[in-house]
Amino acid sequence: MPQQLLKNAQSAQSKTQTEGQAGGFILLEVLLAMSLVLTVWIGSVNTYQVLILRMGQEQQKRVHIHQELDQHEIEQSQKRDQ
Repeated sequence: MPQQLLKNAQSAQSKTQTEGQAGGFILLEVLLAMSLVLTVWIGSVNTYQVLILRMGQEQQKRVHIHQELDQHEIEQSQKRDQ
C-alpha cells in the first residue's frame, strides 16, 4: 500500500511538471503573438506618419508653386499696363 501511494505521488508530481511546462509554452506562444501584433501595429503607425508627412510636404510645394504663379501673373499684368 505505501508503495502504491508513493507511485501515485510521483505520478501526480510528473503530471504537475508536465502541465507547468505546457503552461510555460502557452505563455511563450502568447508573448510571441503579442509581439507580432505590436510589431505590425508599430509598422502601420509608422507608415501612416510617413504618408501624412509626405502629403504635408506636397501641399507646401503646391502652395509655393501657386504663389510663384500668382507673382508671375502680377508682373505680366503690370508690364502690359505700362
